[in-house]
Amino acid sequence: MNIERWPASAPGRSRTVAYGGLVWAVANATDPTTAPDFPSQVTQTLDALDAGLREAGTSRERLLSVQVVLT
Repeated sequence: MNIERWPASAPGRSRTVAYGGLVWAVANATDPTTAPDFPSQVTQTLDALDAGLREAGTSRERLLSVQVVLT
C-alpha cells in the first residue's frame, strides 16, 4: 500500500494523508481578516476540511473521529 500526501503551505507538512483506506486531515481558520469571529472561523475551518477530504475522495459524512482544539 502507498501513502498518499497532499501538501500544506508549510514545507514538509501535509494537510491530508491517506493510507489503507483511511484518511487523516488537518484544517484550521487561516485568515483572521476574513474570519474575525468564532462562527466565521468555524465556517472557514470546515470549508478547508471539506476541501482536503474532497481531494482524498471522501467527505465529512464518513468521519470516524474528530478532534477540535479551541484556543
